[in-house]
Amino acid sequence: MFTTYSACRASLKRHRRKLAIIIILLVPCLWLHFVIIPNSTGIYHQPCYLTEEQLAAMRYMVRNIIALYEEMNVTYWLDFGTLLGAHRIGDIMRMKTCNSR
Repeated sequence: MFTTYSACRASLKRHRRKLAIIIILLVPCLWLHFVIIPNSTGIYHQPCYLTEEQLAAMRYMVRNIIALYEEMNVTYWLDFGTLLGAHRIGDIMRMKTCNSR
């Protein structure tokens, strides 16, 4: 069925209103999520590198898990940042985002 030019124009106007309402609601939500909450809680402002204490704890944990798995004859593997660190530097990587915890 063919629609008239005025019907198409009215439909477009309705869709523009809906889009404007969505944008008006979405912008404050995004602002809250990406700016207000992180700045008030400090979530995104934590240091990027593990401290020596955290590195020692991570090494201890990995060594004990490996010893336990080998004692129980369980097949295990490293992946993601743990594998990358073991391959590149033979140790746990200092970057928090690269460790599989």
